[in-house]
Amino acid sequence: TLTNNKVTLPAVRQTIWVELTAVSTSLRNVKLKLTYDGQSDTVNATGIWATKTGFKNKLADTLWADAGNPLRNTFNTIYGLNNVGKFGIQYEIAPVNVQYAMGMEFTIQPSATAAQVSPSPARS
Repeated sequence: TLTNNKVTLPAVRQTIWVELTAVSTSLRNVKLKLTYDGQSDTVNATGIWATKTGFKNKLADTLWADAGNPLRNTFNTIYGLNNVGKFGIQYEIAPVNVQYAMGMEFTIQPSATAAQVSPSPARS
């Protein structure tokens, strides 16, 4: 329980999870200070939000113009049986093969963190 901006915890080894309920207005704007036995340590944190801003799953959908590598190379060389570089469901008659590709785009906030966050590239 938070009281007067302080939380009192028992003096045992434990993992502490902190949930930020809103996006940070700037980098490292949240300060966490732990004090024990006269010693203290401070950690600066940032509340990062990822908002889904795009979803593609149709053959007519194309990759986002600002998508870079390795995502662009993977998409243009692997996804799509007869239509390489396409989203959606595709079938190949012989041998029987079905492939479904979908893409999701996320906007990271605060914007200063976007360059520091490295989501995994496309997975097949």
